[in-house]
Amino acid sequence: MKKIVLFSLILGILSGCAIFRTIDVTISNNSDYNAYVSVMEFRRNGDLAGSSGGSDYIELLPHTSASYKLYDKGSVELTKPNRNFLKKSSNKLYEVLNAPKKLVKVFNKTGEKITLSEANNLFDTITMESNDIKDIDVFTMNDFSPSAVNEQGIVLKTVFQSNMLVIGF
Repeated sequence: MKKIVLFSLILGILSGCAIFRTIDVTISNNSDYNAYVSVMEFRRNGDLAGSSGGSDYIELLPHTSASYKLYDKGSVELTKPNRNFLKKSSNKLYEVLNAPKKLVKVFNKTGEKITLSEANNLFDTITMESNDIKDIDVFTMNDFSPSAVNEQGIVLKTVFQSNMLVIGF
């Protein structure tokens, strides 16, 4: 009986150690833009096995990388929309790549000169003349939130549909 209890205890201790298994993960920013990344449940340097996982928010500059020891339930995500997206290439490699561009036709129907920008930096800020029509490249349509202001600083109405953006009052 003692042998069974002792064997069970040793087996329980050894199998319990697997809970804190880590895997070396590289996050590589292969895009041309900064990437804002959240890394959850990883082992910090010097931590003892079994300590709670950390969380980290990092800004990866273009064509740089960072390495982490992720726990089994660890995750890597982009924290805010930008001109790139995250691809899990393997269990050990996450890549940040340039987002594909979509062409959007912009119509300035205000009769005034305006400045058009975007909250998530999904396209470059542009200036449009009265009743102007321009094509712009937008990087991520999911989080697209354009805003337009006239020279007096009045925020104008923007309506987006079918890859067309109409600016009016």
